[in-house]
Amino acid sequence: MSIPLVQKAEKDDINTSIIAIKRNIERINMLLGLSNSEDIDTSEFVKKSDIVDEVTLDNMQSVTSNAVAVAGSYSTTEQFTGRYWIDGKKIYRKCFSGSVTSSNQTISHGLGNTISDVVDIKAVIKISGLFMPFGYYNVYNGSAQNVSVYINSGNIVLLNTYSGGTYKIILEYTKTTN
Repeated sequence: MSIPLVQKAEKDDINTSIIAIKRNIERINMLLGLSNSEDIDTSEFVKKSDIVDEVTLDNMQSVTSNAVAVAGSYSTTEQFTGRYWIDGKKIYRKCFSGSVTSSNQTISHGLGNTISDVVDIKAVIKISGLFMPFGYYNVYNGSAQNVSVYINSGNIVLLNTYSGGTYKIILEYTKTTN
């Protein structure tokens, strides 16, 4: 048994919204490179004859879950986030992880000179069960401990006072060409 989430008088407005959500998900998939415009199967769009009589949690969950999963994914390969920076350029995301091998570690980002602006960067080092984020600074037993990071034309440079453990970095940026 399903409990309706809307009144019958509201169902046409909701069904129109479902169609719009499905089309936006397809557009997002196309922008992320998961499909291209030639591969769009329009038969998957909801037709007026296929519209459900009542919208329930069961028949809405798959649509909203897929949209959230695509928009919030993180990967070690470059991804378009579906967002745009203040200058209109697309915002891309690329993640990095590995072992902390030295206190001045260079990590190739593989993007060359294509980065136009860094929109956001997050870095965390994990050592012996402790998580220390980018910008971490502490004085312990008279010595400074810190974690910092910067980007240059070909690398991410992880500066820290630790060795051992692991790092995770999330880089969001715009490109010189879109």
